[in-house]
Amino acid sequence: MATGNFYNKNAEYIYAIGMNYQDEDTQETVYPEYWEIEEEIAYIKERIEDTDLNVYDSNNREDVCIVELNDYYYGLDIEVRTSVVTRSGYYEGANIDWNDVNIIIDGWEFDIDNITLEHTELSAGLQAIALPYVQAKVESLVETLENTLNKVLKESTTAYGVSARFSNGETWYTKVA
Repeated sequence: MATGNFYNKNAEYIYAIGMNYQDEDTQETVYPEYWEIEEEIAYIKERIEDTDLNVYDSNNREDVCIVELNDYYYGLDIEVRTSVVTRSGYYEGANIDWNDVNIIIDGWEFDIDNITLEHTELSAGLQAIALPYVQAKVESLVETLENTLNKVLKESTTAYGVSARFSNGETWYTKVA
């Protein structure tokens, strides 16, 4: 029974780090040391910090960082937030991904498909008018956050796509240009 090396949930590609490589002089396989992987993670975090995203440290060991975008729209504080995580590869390396995006409006957390404004101080009529605009704003913020992460990770890691997945779990990966 085989299995895929990587698991990614939200990223566009599999953003791999800490992969084994061939030494050019000896032609032997080199297995990265722990500190080399830590340096790759620190570099990725620095690259994320260079964007327009708000970046925070996390106490969770698998988290690279927590990122968020904020906006004030229709008198509402809107935040979209996620944690950028490392996931260990089954056979080698690791990949960088992020958890599901949390949506927070005026301190209340929502799923992207279940946003309501009932908790706000807006009148019922204004809630009905504002809701589609607020939903569109949230979708735009989520898209911006995810596009920014995909761009940074594609530039900072080795990006792979799944070229084949078989019924026994074996998976073939192809580098993405």
